[in-house]
Amino acid sequence: MYFESNDRTVDLFNLVHTRIQKDDINITINLQEGMRQQIHGEREEEDEQEQEQEDVVNNTNKNTSQDQQTEQLEEEDVENFLENERIASSQEKVSEIDSQYVPHEGMEFSTSSEGHKFFNYYGYLAGFAVVIAHHARTQSRKRNNEIIRITYKCNRQGMQDTSKEGNTQEEEIIAERDTNVLVKTNCKCCMVISERKGIWRVTRLQLEHNHPMSPGAKYFRAHKNMTDQEKKMIRTLHECNIPTKKMMYLLSFLRGGLGATPYRDKDITNYRGKISRETNQNDMMQALMYLTKKKQEDPSFYFRFLVDSTHKVKCIFWTDPRSIRYYQNFGDCVSFDTTYLTNKYRMPFAPFAGITGHGLTCIFGCALISDETTDTFKWLFQTFLEAVGGKEPISIMTDQDGAMRSAIAQIFPNASHRSCVFHIKYKAELKCGRRLDKENLREEFKDIIDNSLTKEEFETLWQQMIQKHEI
Repeated sequence: MYFESNDRTVDLFNLVHTRIQKDDINITINLQEGMRQQIHGEREEEDEQEQEQEDVVNNTNKNTSQDQQTEQLEEEDVENFLENERIASSQEKVSEIDSQYVPHEGMEFSTSSEGHKFFNYYGYLAGFAVVIAHHARTQSRKRNNEIIRITYKCNRQGMQDTSKEGNTQEEEIIAERDTNVLVKTNCKCCMVISERKGIWRVTRLQLEHNHPMSPGAKYFRAHKNMTDQEKKMIRTLHECNIPTKKMMYLLSFLRGGLGATPYRDKDITNYRGKISRETNQNDMMQALMYLTKKKQEDPSFYFRFLVDSTHKVKCIFWTDPRSIRYYQNFGDCVSFDTTYLTNKYRMPFAPFAGITGHGLTCIFGCALISDETTDTFKWLFQTFLEAVGGKEPISIMTDQDGAMRSAIAQIFPNASHRSCVFHIKYKAELKCGRRLDKENLREEFKDIIDNSLTKEEFETLWQQMIQKHEI
């Protein structure tokens, strides 16, 4: 196809073909350039990977050399580094405490206990326990060997005792367990206070530690502060037999919760044990003091005690005015029993009991006796007669004890002595055993004893039972 113009004639087919050829050439050139760039990029990536591998090898070699250098460090250098870190950490914790609670040289106290409390509270804030390591006394005769200097130290002062540790060549792996053993680290923390002219002054102070601290730890022995009021309350609750857990709940409630209580239930248990030991050592003296106090409050209160050849108390008898009035009105029949032996002293408790006009049990007097001999019962019955104004009972019921029967015959000659039905049945069960299981013999035996109204009825039924069961 041809187009004619004034200047020239244009062949369209040749023009398009020429353009297509140019485009193909350009595409070919672009493909070649892309392939060159791709090949160049791959080569650069390979170079980078090789460089990274070389860097890793170099770093490994450096680390190996550093590890070798570290292994070549002496143990003393490591220990010095760790010690410096510990000192720095302790100094940081000290700096966090309010300055008014941090002791300093020249600080003055009115008493040594005041200085002890101050340093102990600082130990609570910093996280260590305070102990009294040393005290010095004056050599002046005028001051009567008084203490003039006290040294307080951290409870980890001193060296650890390794004499008990075995020298084994082979190391054994042993599972660790919780323990309360204190590890000594030769800590140098200390505070020295000296007295001069009645004033205690801090003369030497070292607050650096070489061990980890426990700020706010409340279960250090030095920080277990139990007030006098709390101790009195524990004594009162101990006398009422309140369990330790309930004591802990009550005391922690008064303190504002368990988190605010600086002791545990184990500490209450230990204090209760201390109270029990004190009671065991002077319990008889406390009993006599109590009876004497009752006598002072009410002159009509009556008590007596018997001592042996070594001046130890053997027996105690006591009664009050109301019990004496009961005896004057309902003392014709008296029951005396010594089988109650459940107290911790293993001493028989011997009450004199009776029945009122309304069928209620009443007590005429009580006693604690150390043995059940004739002499002991004679003293007890004679003391009872003195307490009730000399009035003898018409009838007295006891168990089948021979020493008791002999003493009653001498002190209460006009009284009718009867054996207790309970003890009769008990001994029948003990001695007859399976024989009472024969043809309802047990029921007939109890019916005759409990329901016979007269002596003749009892004798008749008793003989019939013997003949019927051939016993």
